[in-house]
Amino acid sequence: MYAVFQGYFDHGQFRTQQVESSTGKKLAVIGERFDQEALSSNQYFVLTDDHLSSAKELRHAYDTDEVIFRAASSCLSVRWESLQHLLIECPNESIKSGEIAVEKESYRGVTVSYIEIPKKH
Repeated sequence: MYAVFQGYFDHGQFRTQQVESSTGKKLAVIGERFDQEALSSNQYFVLTDDHLSSAKELRHAYDTDEVIFRAASSCLSVRWESLQHLLIECPNESIKSGEIAVEKESYRGVTVSYIEIPKKH
């Protein structure tokens, strides 16, 4: 059962879309899960870490509580407001609440604010 929850059977591909560094050497990472055979759309997700995640690490993190935000929209960008405050935004409010799978307000001491992103229903 451990293998199921750690992404071992997930045949999707993973890649990094954006990395934003804070002054405290913490990284905000936007990852993408895509699969040419999937019937659903690509998924974009945000993590924080102290190093740049490999595709394998992104795969393992995808189904864990490490994901701060996840949605089926490529409009995402991230930036640090301060060492403990992360901004996640989607220009022109092009993301819909039904596309959002995960939306946390905080994670491991980092407060998360959303700009032009609706609340998840």
